[in-house]
Amino acid sequence: LACEKVMVCVAEGDILWWRGNLYAEAAARARGGGDKARVELFESEGVGHVFYLLEPTVEKSKELLDRIAAFVSAE
Repeated sequence: LACEKVMVCVAEGDILWWRGNLYAEAAARARGGGDKARVELFESEGVGHVFYLLEPTVEKSKELLDRIAAFVSAE
């Protein structure tokens, strides 16, 4: 991967949750593993696929968007 860092977000209740986890693991391996891999996996518990679009005002949606914003703005 050409980017410096990767963030993978999954929802616990999503039927494809396992696939997101595998992608994060594969991305970390492709980047050499360890701390230098800079791959972050963020799991939203108790929610399903695209919950942040269906219920944008719930706390879990805010938590996800705040985490994404922090990840993007971090160096």
